Amino acid sequence: MGLIVSAGPVTAGAGVGSRGVVVGAGAGSYGSDAVGSARDGCEGFARSLLDRIRGDRGSDAIFVVVKDERKYQRCPFCVATETRLRDLRSSGGLPQSRRVRVGRLPSQACWDAFRTAAGVRTVPAVFVGGVHRGGSEVVREIPG
Repeated sequence: MGLIVSAGPVTAGAGVGSRGVVVGAGAGSYGSDAVGSARDGCEGFARSLLDRIRGDRGSDAIFVVVKDERKYQRCPFCVATETRLRDLRSSGGLPQSRRVRVGRLPSQACWDAFRTAAGVRTVPAVFVGGVHRGGSEVVREIPG
């Protein structure tokens, strides 16, 4: 299993929800959540993921949506963004108190549904405080 960026130390082998999505539980902790389910398909999955992201409004939380390369397609920008976040966390460039979560898109159909629901065009899609700020360049520009 890939590395998961979390509010605490980066954890290998964290849980994956029923649709292959990994998200953080709450500030200062890390857990797995099923976002959407098999019965509501990718449209429900996209709405659930977007609801979680929008729940961060008014905070400094970072939520990054990436393609799950273990499931269907490798995205070098997604990998680089996760690596940069992990490095920033370990070097102190991102304080432990700042929540950082990663949502993994398990299929092309789910990416298409999320792209439509969120109005984004590329992955990784970086949201800060529940608002879409751009792609991998947002994370590259964080000092540290």
